[in-house]
Amino acid sequence: MKKIAAIVTAYNGAAYIGCALDSIAAQQDLVDDVLVIDDGSTDATREIVEAHSLETRYIYQDNQGAGAARNRGIIETDSKFIAFLDCDDEWLPGKLENQLAYLEANPEAVLVTGDQTQLYVSTGERKLSAFPPSAYHTRRLLVENLIGNPSMTLLRREPLVACGMFDAGLRWGQDWELWIRLSRYGKLGHVPGPVILYRYHEKNLSHRNQWERINVLSGISRRYINQEPALWRRPALHLAAMSIAEFSRAQYLRTRGRSRIAAFRHAFVALLSNPFSGVRTKSSELLRAVIGESLYRKLRPMLKTTSGS
Repeated sequence: MKKIAAIVTAYNGAAYIGCALDSIAAQQDLVDDVLVIDDGSTDATREIVEAHSLETRYIYQDNQGAGAARNRGIIETDSKFIAFLDCDDEWLPGKLENQLAYLEANPEAVLVTGDQTQLYVSTGERKLSAFPPSAYHTRRLLVENLIGNPSMTLLRREPLVACGMFDAGLRWGQDWELWIRLSRYGKLGHVPGPVILYRYHEKNLSHRNQWERINVLSGISRRYINQEPALWRRPALHLAAMSIAEFSRAQYLRTRGRSRIAAFRHAFVALLSNPFSGVRTKSSELLRAVIGESLYRKLRPMLKTTSGS
């Protein structure tokens, strides 16, 4: 049995897949099986993969979505550990080394994640997005995705297969829904520091059809909160999940110049449903809806000074 398989999922990824493969090749020879699952590309993805110096197994399938592509990769390899990489992401140096060391030192862990460096392609801006450490309680995972996207993880193959792999019927939130199911099989770990470069660009599926995406994610949360054995915990979890969904809706309406009244309503519900977390951020969103984005930007320096930030 091979040790680590890298499963690269691609759909019209010609612009970035060469960089993704470069980042695998730089992982100190820890990967002994590289699969590229091409989910119906119509661009030069295949030619770039086949011309790359990294030895890969290229598998083409008709377009079925990222979940089905990842499942195909899992089925095609028998490696003990699985590492995913979306074609527009890159692994950062030391990712696999640090995560493999964690899993080998923590046999009860079924997966390990890390943090991410986000790159906004349109502006070139970079920022660090830190995720919670491994000490967080798994109940919070019912409210929000604390693990991140699949590119950030290294997983044990056995529990991944046992829990049923990705739900290919979900267009959004397939990873989060899988992490919730995997949490029932063992510990979810975290190594400090960024492990991937995540590109924000206009073709990201996760950044299109945002309103529908928010609804799907909210549905995932409700489904699994309703399975929480301790009935008395469910109301607080539902309120926390509602707050996140309503805040996302308020942001969506604001950034697209939609109704300020509707944005205010969603921001108000976000604050009211969970006034103990992210109060400043929610209050800021509420204020933007009241006074408008143009006036808010003019007053922002004054507001920062007043708040002491």
